[in-house]
Amino acid sequence: MLGTKDLTVEWASLSPKRYENPLRVTTLFNPAPAVADLDPQFYALSSVFCCNESEAEILTGLTVSNPTEAGKAALLLLERGCQVVVITLGASG
Repeated sequence: MLGTKDLTVEWASLSPKRYENPLRVTTLFNPAPAVADLDPQFYALSSVFCCNESEAEILTGLTVSNPTEAGKAALLLLERGCQVVVITLGASG
């Protein structure tokens, strides 16, 4: 299942993570366009949380301009409940 922030109500209500999920459906969430006050449940509802470097900066408050900084931001997003974090770095990544 793929979700974006624009599908907030629908995605949250349909997410298999809210239920037993016997089919083990994988969910991928892209928070674009990112907002600093993203509803915390989106982190835990995501099997894969995928954002770019500028979105990661907004979401974490950290500078993300290279792979090392992206790793630090990814760790913070993991602490918020994501199972897997992907941060794309454009030409740098």
